[in-house]
Amino acid sequence: MTPLDRRDFLQMAAVTACAACLPLAGCRADETPDEVTLTINLTDLAEGVHVRRELAGKPLELLRRGDVITARSLLCTHQGCEVLWTAGENTYNCPCHDGRFDADGRPVYGPPRAPLRQYTVTVRSGVAVVSA
Repeated sequence: MTPLDRRDFLQMAAVTACAACLPLAGCRADETPDEVTLTINLTDLAEGVHVRRELAGKPLELLRRGDVITARSLLCTHQGCEVLWTAGENTYNCPCHDGRFDADGRPVYGPPRAPLRQYTVTVRSGVAVVSA
């Protein structure tokens, strides 16, 4: 048997540790996560009203403008604090570090550099379905 050098030993130990943890985490290589969706009746989405809901435990907002429904995350892309819509300023404001996003979710002030996440929305039979 050939002795292992330090690098080979550490690589083998890391692979073994990861393989041992997979069953504990409930993960299998052949599994794919189920798609997470949120459904809401179109009658619950009034024109121009920001409606807060949760998808997989995370806050999001739906907004209906005519036939177009948008869904965006309400988590600031800087450090994950929940942003709040401020109608008088037409901005989403983050209370944690004073980040601001415009009405389309693009950063305009403060530390955030990435826009708020957009979700896919499909409309079927009077119901909006948001997919993560």
